[in-house]
Amino acid sequence: MGARPPSERQRRRLPELAFDLDQPLLAAETAATGPEETADSAPPEVTQTAEIAPVLRAEDAAILTRLDSLLTRETPHLDPNLTLMRLARRLRLPEKRLSAAVNAATGENVSHYVNAWRIHAACAGLGRGLSVTEAMLESGFNTKSNFNREFCRAMGTIPSAWLSGRTAGASLAVP
Repeated sequence: MGARPPSERQRRRLPELAFDLDQPLLAAETAATGPEETADSAPPEVTQTAEIAPVLRAEDAAILTRLDSLLTRETPHLDPNLTLMRLARRLRLPEKRLSAAVNAATGENVSHYVNAWRIHAACAGLGRGLSVTEAMLESGFNTKSNFNREFCRAMGTIPSAWLSGRTAGASLAVP
């Protein structure tokens, strides 16, 4: 079975790559056909990976922009039953693609990224005078332990201490 040419979708996603099916792509194939490269030149797969990386980063940034727009416009992060599957469906993306884009663009997983949005909402609620429990529930957290852990991770302190420092006039930033 011979190699197939790239699909139209692949060509659109990676327009700057030249697909030459006569050129071996794997080191094993290069060794079998006789290497023409010097010790200083990179194997073809390294060169192609370097060319693909900027395309993926731009795509990841575009996905993150779409996610931020969704979280701003429709506030699904306030739903305590939000899942990666539901978020991906709303963005019309596969779950793995959304997860990979968030990981690549932010260095965090989707759960931490969504929880940062929830913490921002909780800080706004605390600033409006809600109790810690009311802010926790309003911002989409189900349990106080998870809320406290995520709040401390994002803000560097527990919610009650953040609120005390804020009412005392200290300048504690909202994420």
